[in-house]
Amino acid sequence: MTASERANLPRWRGQAGFVEIWFLVVFHPPTESALWLRYTTFAPARSAPGVSRAIVWAAWFDARPAAPAVALKAIHPAAAYDAGQPGRFGIRIGSCVLEQGYVAGAVAGGGRRLVWDLAFIPAERPAESEPWLLRQLPLPVRVSRPNADTVFSGTITIDGVARRLEASPGLQTHIWGTRHVEELAWLYCPAFAEDPSARLEAASARLDRRVLGPISGPWLTPVVWRSAEGDVALTGLIETLRNRIAVSGPTALELRAGAGRDTISARAWCAPESLVGYVYRDPGGRELHVAQSDVASCEVEVVTRGGRRRLTSRCTTAVEFHAPEPLPGVRYIPWDAETPPSAR
Repeated sequence: MTASERANLPRWRGQAGFVEIWFLVVFHPPTESALWLRYTTFAPARSAPGVSRAIVWAAWFDARPAAPAVALKAIHPAAAYDAGQPGRFGIRIGSCVLEQGYVAGAVAGGGRRLVWDLAFIPAERPAESEPWLLRQLPLPVRVSRPNADTVFSGTITIDGVARRLEASPGLQTHIWGTRHVEELAWLYCPAFAEDPSARLEAASARLDRRVLGPISGPWLTPVVWRSAEGDVALTGLIETLRNRIAVSGPTALELRAGAGRDTISARAWCAPESLVGYVYRDPGGRELHVAQSDVASCEVEVVTRGGRRRLTSRCTTAVEFHAPEPLPGVRYIPWDAETPPSAR
């Protein structure tokens, strides 16, 4: 078993107060479209309402039509989840499967239907971007990137219309723990016009807004840049505390990161109508609002000892806005619903 497959193995053993997530983003740059998938198991804490469940979430983004996003989810009883064979990664929720190198399934509702059947190239080892020290602490949430910067091939079908993908860039991430972070801003871009090999990922997370009375919780912002001219990993503890992603306007993010002579600045933005919204729930009962677009655009400036580079991405960037409060104008699918409010 590779280190990447081991990083994907399920952590939930049926205990109360636990949530586990495997999510994927698949871009199709030629058509300015993208697929987002989220396979989840959820077990409420003993003192919280509700019952254990397994959920498949799916969203299709297309920057060209007048209605650029489809968002759905399928809620199953916990018994519909199969953790697979010991020592191998392969989970199933209902008819939806996720294995090392393969993902397939379908979600339907509100007159819409998304179907996916995709193979991807597994990595040998996960791409860990958090500081080493944080990975040793007993934190309530853990993140691993078993298959970062992989490529997908196969078929995505939207309302009966099939779209064939070949070597489409994307990623697959694994998250688990007893709660979600309270706030998070994320941007990821695997397709720049000036350099097809370039990749940017930055996530700014705060576990709690307040850690003790008026004392604010710290933001942690690891940033990774990869390109043919060399990689820049701004993921040390000091760098992670200094880097920043700020919400700029209602649907834009601005990144400022650096260490020594290496600096990265970026601005990512999306059309407001391209955002899809979901209400997440912590095992303890707290609800969070998460809005995402995977057809955002991005401008990046990277300064290293080798010089200064400016790169652009059009409709091939993922952005996420995650907080207790909803973004104005975004239709969020409630926790106990499977389609957006207007579609039910």
